[in-house]
Amino acid sequence: MDAARAALPDVALVDIEMPGIDGIQAAAELRTAVPTCRVIIVTTFGRPGYLKRAMQAGAAGFVVKDTPAAQLADAVRRVAQGLRVVDPALGRNRADAARIADENGWL
Repeated sequence: MDAARAALPDVALVDIEMPGIDGIQAAAELRTAVPTCRVIIVTTFGRPGYLKRAMQAGAAGFVVKDTPAAQLADAVRRVAQGLRVVDPALGRNRADAARIADENGWL
């Protein structure tokens, strides 16, 4: 949080699993500490439960770690522009992810 307060980033990429706090908690804390910073959760765990919690915490994006660099860069640009991004590579959970995103106003 100290680094974010000092740098005031437009977009922060956080992992779902981090030492100390998880990415979802970090997203919620960044929302308060640096309200202009939009958060993208990067994870190996593309589960709808995580997606829903990430949205509730104020994350603007949810992508899997093996997202190709060009797609990740596009996600960062889209989130910086005020859009929300849900990685289409959520595999078998794609329908659930789409439903959750729609229910939360992301689509």
